[in-house]
Amino acid sequence: MIVPVFLPHIGCGERCIYCNQDIITNNPGDMRVETRIAQSLASVEGPVEAALYGGNILGLGSTDLAGLLGLFEPYRHKISRMRISAKPGPVSARTIAVLKEHGVRVIELGIPTVNDAILRLLGRGHTARDFFDTFKVLVDEGFELGMQVMVGLPGETFADLQETVCAMITLAPCFVRIYPLVVIEDTRLFERFMKGAYSPDSLDTAVAKACFVYVSAWSHGIRTIKMGLTENEVIKEKIASGPYHPAFGYLVKSEAFYLAVLRVCEEMEARGNVAVSLSASDVPHLIGNRCTNLDRLREKGISIEWTADPALSKGFFRVRGKGKKAEGSLVDGLAMIPS
Repeated sequence: MIVPVFLPHIGCGERCIYCNQDIITNNPGDMRVETRIAQSLASVEGPVEAALYGGNILGLGSTDLAGLLGLFEPYRHKISRMRISAKPGPVSARTIAVLKEHGVRVIELGIPTVNDAILRLLGRGHTARDFFDTFKVLVDEGFELGMQVMVGLPGETFADLQETVCAMITLAPCFVRIYPLVVIEDTRLFERFMKGAYSPDSLDTAVAKACFVYVSAWSHGIRTIKMGLTENEVIKEKIASGPYHPAFGYLVKSEAFYLAVLRVCEEMEARGNVAVSLSASDVPHLIGNRCTNLDRLREKGISIEWTADPALSKGFFRVRGKGKKAEGSLVDGLAMIPS
């Protein structure tokens, strides 16, 4: 069980233009760190994994880092291990030692894109090279590494997204998180949006882009552990524009399944009544939100009937129609994603 402890902007030397962690994490900025830790861990039973989110933990000096992690000592009997999120940057030998001493095993590195021009525009304070170097250092030291990527960035092209995905595949992180960029009040991105200098992606476009990242990761054995922003009432009120949806991850998985089934049906020229066998856990993704996938397929002359098959793994399926049959997977849908 992972118990998140939100520490907004801690260790951040600069604030990204899209970021307001006090809103995103529904935490007042003036709350003491000790209070945040107590609220998160005091009532839980161990063993749990304590996760430090909302800031740049590696941005702290080794002394401050040791002090922060030391605040978890009263709850050490409940904590099996710890994970942190951070920006890429130089990591000293002393910092690595402090992380290991306090049971940090997983590090999530944020890299919205590997396009340096966009990173500068976002105010990230690091380059793609910094990310690659930090990733290697931490992997070599035995940490489990995850990546946090974004879609819908200012000036982003599909080629940029492809480069980020290529980097993800090459590095093979243990997992990835995928976030769509939304405009949150009280950020520099909000100011750009109000001046007409930035227009966020539509929900459909963001889902398609996230689908490309998700399926690319899936096809290389990289787990996607989260897609979309955390749902809470505060963030809903503070989002000025952009592709926010409380079930963003479900929309992405459903789009992936729709595109894959459509591609296989088109390749085998299946029309009319088509039978699809798939894992029971994928049935909701085949159906789609409010049956939209079934409706879209029907509009293309494909009427779907499905059967859950325990022999099929998630993401794989079989199609039968008009005396023809074929096997498919989510990868089949990649060619259907507009570039």
